[in-house]
Amino acid sequence: MGRWLKSRANVPLVLALLGILILGAVLTRGRANASPPADPTPTPTPMRYGSGFFLPDGRSGMMQWAEQGGPPQNVYIASAEDVEQTIIELTNQRRAEHGLPPLKVCSLLTTSARGHSQDMSTMDSPWHTGSDGSTPCERMKAAGYDYDYCGENIAWGFTSPEAAMDFWYNETPPDDWHRRNLLNPDYREFGVGYYYTTERYRHYYTQDFGRRDDVYPVVIEREAAETATRQVSLYLYGTGWASEMMISNSADFSGADWEPFSADKQWTLACDNGLKTVYAKIRNSYGTVRGPVSDTITLAASDLYHLAVSNSTVTFLYGQDTGQLIPSELRLTVSNTGVGCSLPWTAEGAVENGDWLTITPSSGDNGSTLTVQASGFDTTTVSVHHGVITLTASIASNSPLTVPVQVFVTEHVYQTFLPVVTKTY
Repeated sequence: MGRWLKSRANVPLVLALLGILILGAVLTRGRANASPPADPTPTPTPMRYGSGFFLPDGRSGMMQWAEQGGPPQNVYIASAEDVEQTIIELTNQRRAEHGLPPLKVCSLLTTSARGHSQDMSTMDSPWHTGSDGSTPCERMKAAGYDYDYCGENIAWGFTSPEAAMDFWYNETPPDDWHRRNLLNPDYREFGVGYYYTTERYRHYYTQDFGRRDDVYPVVIEREAAETATRQVSLYLYGTGWASEMMISNSADFSGADWEPFSADKQWTLACDNGLKTVYAKIRNSYGTVRGPVSDTITLAASDLYHLAVSNSTVTFLYGQDTGQLIPSELRLTVSNTGVGCSLPWTAEGAVENGDWLTITPSSGDNGSTLTVQASGFDTTTVSVHHGVITLTASIASNSPLTVPVQVFVTEHVYQTFLPVVTKTY
C-alpha cells in the first residue's frame, strides 16, 4: 500500500515524551455483541481515548491521544445499532454541510467494520492492523467488497458516538486526516461498526470507506433510519457518466420509465408504514446500464389515514332568466393524505328542504371521484338552498368530514369570459 504517516515504532517515543495514552479512531457501521448497561456504574480507572486513520494511499497514523483521570461519564445507549446509526447520520450531515453527496451504507463494509471494532477490543493498543496482521483494505476485500478505493477511521474510549465524531471532524489542518476521510469526495459507500465490552477502553468504533467504480448507489434521505412522510429526497450517483435513470418502488420496475438523469430527485415512497425500498438504475448515452441498486428507509408516520377532499365547499348558481345551473355538476376527489394505502369511505347527502341533492357513487376508496348534482330545488324565488355532504371512513383520524353545499337562485347569472390571445411568428 503506501507509507505510514506515523509508524507504530514512533508511538513509544511519543508516549515517553508526553506521558499520555495514544488515541485512535476507526469508522465503520457495526454491531456490538454486547450493549452498555442501561445505567453503567462509574469506575475510578482513568479513561483512555484514541483515534487513528488509514488513507486510500496507504498512509496511516495516530493523530492525537490523551488520558482523562477520574470516573468516566455515565452513558445511556439503547443498542449498538443506535450508536452506528448516529455516526452514519452525523457523517452525512457533515458532508452535506460541505456540499458533498451522502455516502451509502454498504452491508459488506459494515461487516468489515464491525469485525475490526470487536477485534480491537482484544488489543492492548488498538490499531488499523488486525490481530491477524490484516490491513483495512484486506479486511474489506475479505468481507466481499471488491474496492477500487478504500480508507478507514477508528476510535476507542469515547463514551458517545457524538464525541467520537466531534474528535474526528474537529481536527485542524494540516493534521486533519480523519476529517479528510469524512469529507473525501471520492468515496461512495461506507460501513460503521461499534463494539462494547466491559474491559479496557470499553467503546470501539470503526468507519470503513470505499468506492467501487462500477457501482452507482442510490441514497434515501442521507441514510436516515426513519421518515414520517412518504415524500423523500434521493441522491443518485452517476454524474458525468449517466444520461438517463429509472427509479421505482418495485424490484421489477413495473410502470417505470427512463427519464433524464439528475443526481437529486424527490420521490414518493410506497404507502403504509414499514420498511420501504427504492430501486434505481442508470444508463449512459451508449446504452450501457448500471444497476439496479437500492436503498431502504422505515416509514413511520403517526397519521396513517386522513380524509381529504379536493373542494372544501360546493357551490351552484341558478339563473331564473335562462333556467341554467352553473356548473351542471361538480366532481370531487376523495383521498387519503396519510401514508396508508386503502381508505374505504361512504358518502351521504342531506338538505334543509326537499330532496334536491344527488351524490354518486355513495362509496369508494382512496383517490376515487364523487359526482355532485343539484336538481328539483325551488327556482321560483330568489333564495339560497343549503345542504351538506358527509364523508365517513371508520379508520380515518378526522372522520366524519363534511362538505357544505349551496345553491344560489338569482334572476341572472353574469358570466365573464377572458379573451384568447394568440401570437403568430
